[in-house]
Amino acid sequence: MSAQANLQGLFEDQFKKQPYPVFPIHSWSQETDYLLKAGSLCQDPIDKILSKIYEQDEYKEKEKDNQDLLNKLQQTGDFKQPIFLTNISKVADPLLCAIHHNYSQFALIILSITLTLLLFVTLGLSAYTCRLQKKNKIYNPISFVGDLNSDSFWV
Repeated sequence: MSAQANLQGLFEDQFKKQPYPVFPIHSWSQETDYLLKAGSLCQDPIDKILSKIYEQDEYKEKEKDNQDLLNKLQQTGDFKQPIFLTNISKVADPLLCAIHHNYSQFALIILSITLTLLLFVTLGLSAYTCRLQKKNKIYNPISFVGDLNSDSFWV
């Protein structure tokens, strides 16, 4: 039985006017999930890279500049914990699932919000991108990963 069928049974009385309620549920296994957990197989190197990005002053400044939006997202989404750029996926992931599963009732709004949230997350990579351009290298995947893991790359 699907998760949607279970939810429809749980909330049956609320959906008498609507014959088939749509619930955007992402229920893929983490091993094959290319949408939300794309980097789960190599999470340690990714966590190391992200922690270095989160420590940068430029990243902290972007988070501070967008604090009003993050507070609004927390209140609107009724999240118990504060929303930061480091945990923005709590907001972005459900929206991404809704887009991926083609729930088009609010497609333009959802797409706009999701792209904005993903842009905030990628702003943390801007300092890293500048360093790549300064080095003026063409990377193959092996040297790229090696350079990312070296401490001298981030100095």
